[in-house]
Amino acid sequence: MRVAVAILALLLAACQQGGGEAGFHNDQGIEALAEDRYDAARISFEKALDMNPNDAVVWGNLGVALTRLEAYDKALAAYTKAVELDPREPVTVAEIGSLLYRMGRYPEAEARFREAIGLVKTAPEFHSSLSLALRRQGRIGEADAELGAALDVAEKNWRRHGVVKYHLAASHVLKGEMEQALGAFAESLETYPPGARAAVSDPDFAPLYDNPRFQELVGGWWKRAEP
Repeated sequence: MRVAVAILALLLAACQQGGGEAGFHNDQGIEALAEDRYDAARISFEKALDMNPNDAVVWGNLGVALTRLEAYDKALAAYTKAVELDPREPVTVAEIGSLLYRMGRYPEAEARFREAIGLVKTAPEFHSSLSLALRRQGRIGEADAELGAALDVAEKNWRRHGVVKYHLAASHVLKGEMEQALGAFAESLETYPPGARAAVSDPDFAPLYDNPRFQELVGGWWKRAEP
């Protein structure tokens, strides 16, 4: 599970700052991320931080690269540093929640999602992310309420509709409702095409990996490790 819009927001913020040699290395890192060269991105962001260690945006970008490299402990440290430098940035706070969720640390993920919601109450994807953390803890009623609230808000904000539908699909998978999951996932891709890429490495979608319809939906992103 991912907050999903977080990477885009971090990269846009990074593009806006620019300037100097540190900015050059940051821009190189962003380009490397876009080309799926995650270790190269990591190196570029680390060079930028060597020159300006108090840049919250670059720490967040480093967290993105390390997450892609599945270096989760290091990614968590990078995101945490970003929040220390800029505690009012909700996207980074939510990314910490998303990473903790992926690490199976659901109560901590819940706390971070609630913190992000406290910073901005109009982001439905934070509520749908929270719903998954609650569902993983067996708090079904609370999870359904958060997901319902997220869907209500998302209906009025089409740009975020696909992200919430992605989380709805994950919720259906967790409940064993595979056909509903595939339907919601297909809907999510209409406005959130990056969901195809995210799902192939998202543990919440693992029960669908052998499903031909799922493989069709994710298309070229379908990559299964050889046994």
